Formats: sequence, structure tokens, C-alpha cells
Amino acid sequence: MRRRRWVQGKGALAQVFHLEVYVRQPVLVLSILGLSLICGGPSHAQGQTRPSVSEDQLVEYYVQLAFGSEFDFLDVSSPGDLIVKRDQAIEVNIVPLPQPSVGLDETSPLVRQVAEQIAARSGGVRLKTLTMDEMAAILRQGDEAWKAILPDSVLVNIGNRNELQESLEKYGANPVIDQMYKGTFAPPLNAEFPLCLSWAAGRGRGSPFIGAAVVWVENGPALEECLYEEIMQSFGIANDLPDGTPSIFSDDRKYRVPTSMDWWLWRIHTDPRIEVGMNVDEVRVMARKILEEIGGFSDVE
Repeated sequence: MRRRRWVQGKGALAQVFHLEVYVRQPVLVLSILGLSLICGGPSHAQGQTRPSVSEDQLVEYYVQLAFGSEFDFLDVSSPGDLIVKRDQAIEVNIVPLPQPSVGLDETSPLVRQVAEQIAARSGGVRLKTLTMDEMAAILRQGDEAWKAILPDSVLVNIGNRNELQESLEKYGANPVIDQMYKGTFAPPLNAEFPLCLSWAAGRGRGSPFIGAAVVWVENGPALEECLYEEIMQSFGIANDLPDGTPSIFSDDRKYRVPTSMDWWLWRIHTDPRIEVGMNVDEVRVMARKILEEIGGFSDVE
């Protein structure tokens, strides 16, 4: 079972986290001010079938994804009791960062394709996949230009397991990250499943929205499914669904791309009427209203 941790910076927890990312050139060290974090575990997929669910079941699946029971809380009372998501008025940058073992043209087109599908199937999410030329232009402008786009970016690291593990281990210098790494990240690294993780920070001090996110995906057969799941989960649907659920958000290893049910769940989450700070009861009412108004629910089969 995958485990996710939600950590909200308070006092000593409001620290600066350092991330090392390979950009085919010298190592670039980024500083992310982490006020809150969502961490995702490994994911796996093969094949695809179409699900059959009722409207009530779909709503409950969404509640489980958006609230769930897999959060461990550190120094916070109950952050999992309220909806967390991105500010959809802001365009989010998807930044492919192939590690040295991965060719630039091997994975960037797939990342772009996944991002385009995620945006097209959403309730208003806007994504822009940066090219390496665009990244280089930003870096030439200096640290301030990079810091300006970072709060609204998802950094997608793709590489072999050793490269990704080395990147993850850079977090060990921070006591909070070290605890999370040992309790959440380390076991998947030793498992037989592909390494597939996501991690998102709050957008800024006092902001209720998700900000900068980092995705680590092992280059291999599960690459496409991992990209879909982890990028989508970096928008706030950070839990898993039970084994046997027809979804990429379960651990069944049956699906390489989102099922029709997954797209309905994504459509609910990204509808502007699902607002940051809503509780479970408010979400259930609004999710049913969304399904009724957008119509075509019988097409989920």
C-alpha cells in the first residue's frame, strides 16, 4: 500500500528545501520554500479496461482520492479534512528534466502528450510544457527568473533508478525530509515496482494553494502511467483507490493510461466549483451537482 504524507510548515517546519536536478549541464541547485507538502508513492500499470460505476460510487471514489486515509500528519491538526488544489487562474509549467541516462528526445514528447491530455480532459486547468530551449532561456536570465516560474511549475525528473535515488537522497540533510524519506520514499526504492513519486509544496507563505511540485519517474514500461498519475496527483488528488478499482490510482498494475472513470474523477477535481478549503460534505454535494450539470454520466461504462 502506498503512503502519502502531508506536512504543513509551522515554526521549525517552515524551512527551505534543496533539490538537485540534472539539466544535461552542471547540476542545478534549486531552493523551494516548502510550507506544505504532498508526497506520492510508486505506481504501476499494464493494459486498460473500461470501468462501470454508479454516480454515487464515483463521488465516493473522488472523496477517497481527495481526502482519503493515507495521510500521516506531522505537527498539523487535520489538513486532510479540507480540499487542497492549485489555483486554476494560473497556468502551470510542466518542465521535463531527463536525467543523464535519458535522451532529451526520448521522453519530452511523451511528457508533452500527457500534459496536453490532462489539460484537455480537465475542468479548466492550463498547462504549458516547456521546451529545453525555453528552459535554457530562463536559466540565462539568472536565478530570479527561475524563481519567478518555480511556484507554478511541475518538475518532471525521468531517469534510471540510481539517478532518481541519488536525487531523492539529497533531501536527507533536512530533518523533516529525512523523516519522510525514511518512512515513505525508502521502501519503494527497494521494491520490485518502478520508482514513481510526486511531491508538491505550498505556493507561498500563507497561500492555501499548491505550488511547485517535483515528480520522479523511472524510465521504463510504466513511464506513461506514472506520468499521468503523478502529475495529476500533484494537483491535489494525492491518495490511492483500493485494489480492484478500475483506475490508475489503484495498485493493480492493469492500466497504462487513465480509464474513463479516472477522467471523470479528474473532471470533478478540476471543476472550479470544487474549491480549496471545502469539507467532505460540501464536496459530496458539489460533485453530484457537477455530474448532473455536465451530463453524459451514463457514458462512464
